[in-house]
Amino acid sequence: MTPSERFVHELCQTAFLSLWTYPNPKRRDGKELCDVLTVCQPDVIIFSVKDIILNDDPTKTEIDRWRRRAVGKSISQLYGAERYLRTTDTVISSDGGFGVALPEVEGRKVHRVAVAAGSNGIVSLQSQDFGKGFVQVFDEQTFWTLARDLDTITDFVEYLNDREALLLLQGPRVISTDEDILAVYLMNNRSFAPLLDKNYDLKIFMDIWPGFVHDPQYQLKKAADKESYIWDNLISQFHEDCLKGNMELGDLNSIDQLTRV
Repeated sequence: MTPSERFVHELCQTAFLSLWTYPNPKRRDGKELCDVLTVCQPDVIIFSVKDIILNDDPTKTEIDRWRRRAVGKSISQLYGAERYLRTTDTVISSDGGFGVALPEVEGRKVHRVAVAAGSNGIVSLQSQDFGKGFVQVFDEQTFWTLARDLDTITDFVEYLNDREALLLLQGPRVISTDEDILAVYLMNNRSFAPLLDKNYDLKIFMDIWPGFVHDPQYQLKKAADKESYIWDNLISQFHEDCLKGNMELGDLNSIDQLTRV
């Protein structure tokens, strides 16, 4: 993996556990499907990561070129990966082995996530439907923040659903950074209710995130969450040992049998 792909993969493992996260999964012909795939029924998250360095003082032409390479190519990869996944029912991992079964196509919810790294926050990024489904577009800093604070698969998926619904609204417009939008969401019991108030056509939320993360209640919650990370580490270690054949299971010869005991 490239450094940027490793960055996303390790964050996904931290947030969603290694049981559901596949770096560089393959197609049946051996070609790479996407950079990271996360599967937790009924949700499938397809990640495409592009790390394109942009000059500190870029021209408009350089910014347009960066967008085509860092965002445009990810969009094409995401749509292509989704199209392929409709033809298969199993993840093929990077080593050619079979991973978890994919959810049935009819009930599957696909999330397309593009991580565009390398602009140092100079270029504004827009999440939207680019013709074949909504694509969530983040830079590396925003994605790190999301994976750190929405550190379960359920929390992350619910946020993607709610964020997509918010940005697809034809009503109120919102001007804010992704971190500030996340702060509003977390401050309101994981809801975008303040942004959905139709009494105003334009809402501006700026510089909310720094104050939010220094709030004592936020700090107490993060401290309380640390106990759950012990279980996360145990599950991840168990999963890794099973995959590497480091477990002594006695008469049991598979994880499937062990989970039924």
